[in-house]
Amino acid sequence: MQNAEAAPLDPLIGRIQSDWKSVANGGTLDALQRDLQELQKRDFAPGADRDQYGKDLLEINVGLMKQNLLPNLELLGARDNKVLMIDRARHDQLVALQPGLGMVQVVDVDLQHGGEQLVVKQPVALPDALKGPITPDGVHQGAEVPDCRLEARLASLAQADPQAIARMIKDNGNGSYTVTFPGDRQHPVTVATPTDWEKATFSNGADGGADAGNEWALIIDKAFRQRINQPFGPYGPAPNVEGLLTGKPEALLVPIAQECTTIVGAVDYLMSKYDGNAACVANVSKEPLARRVECAQNRPITGVPADTGKYLQEALNNHMIVTTFVDSDKLKATAGRSRYGTDSQGRLLELMDGHAYSVTNYDAAKQTVTLRNPWGVNYDDKKKLVGDGYVTLTLDQFKRMIGGIDVELTGRSK
Repeated sequence: MQNAEAAPLDPLIGRIQSDWKSVANGGTLDALQRDLQELQKRDFAPGADRDQYGKDLLEINVGLMKQNLLPNLELLGARDNKVLMIDRARHDQLVALQPGLGMVQVVDVDLQHGGEQLVVKQPVALPDALKGPITPDGVHQGAEVPDCRLEARLASLAQADPQAIARMIKDNGNGSYTVTFPGDRQHPVTVATPTDWEKATFSNGADGGADAGNEWALIIDKAFRQRINQPFGPYGPAPNVEGLLTGKPEALLVPIAQECTTIVGAVDYLMSKYDGNAACVANVSKEPLARRVECAQNRPITGVPADTGKYLQEALNNHMIVTTFVDSDKLKATAGRSRYGTDSQGRLLELMDGHAYSVTNYDAAKQTVTLRNPWGVNYDDKKKLVGDGYVTLTLDQFKRMIGGIDVELTGRSK
């Protein structure tokens, strides 16, 4: 017996799904509001099935989730010039999309002025939003958006060249900010004051928002999302972040242990693992790292594993962005305490599979490497979030765990 053909998609439901796709890619709310209101009018008409609206919403939301266009969010409808949604990631909190503001939290329903009206939590422009120290500690990657590559780079830049970040953001004095990414100066991005929902989503610090009102990291994060036309997702890795924060060359430094007799061997190794090109280990250049990065033209470069500490020291001393990532295959092959680093209190901290970290220090005397998790916290060995995001490894442990070292020149690099 042949399977019955799927019922054709209701044209109005199809339009609403297309409307949301447009909004999720930076479009206006007009069409989404209009079509949601038309759906409500149709499904609540006299004599209509009282359950039809819920069935239609379910079909809309399931269709969007299958396209990864509505992760953690569910459309509810439109009213009071807002699009209502439920945020499943935050205990089914009622939120609303409002023209000119973005996503805001619904805090109450006003019953006193002409019927029920939604009361939303308006964003407040803080006079000191860009004041205070610019340090790696200002970066708190939101748990809902895995932009670790961008956030780790941003935290590393805050250590290497904090004034570059200060120059990137202009306070327009009207509750908006213009961000000019050095790697894309032709397209400055103007963003409104971040809302509480955006603080919880994109810069989730220990207090649920940006640190003490100093919102530089959140403003850059919001501008990045707006720049790539993905203000609410999809919740995947941030694309094309190399060179964006600096406008300078970068390279993936890969200390590979495999010896090769021809350059073909090294190229084959890196092509299969890192999709790039590099010189043979036997012919590793002795030029300064900054010069090698400048000449690499955004291609991987190789290094000798024994020189890993030297590379880290050279990059950090020369004010480069230095980040790394935990190699999934290497982590799976490791057991026991060697899967963990420690914090300043001696607690075991778990290394995250495939996650990007900022490299903040190399201690040549102690042969240790300190990383910062862009979350601003780490899991301990009991899966509890603790600490300030910093984790220290031995150099040998670092070499066993990481897949490569991303290095990027800044305006202070020589």
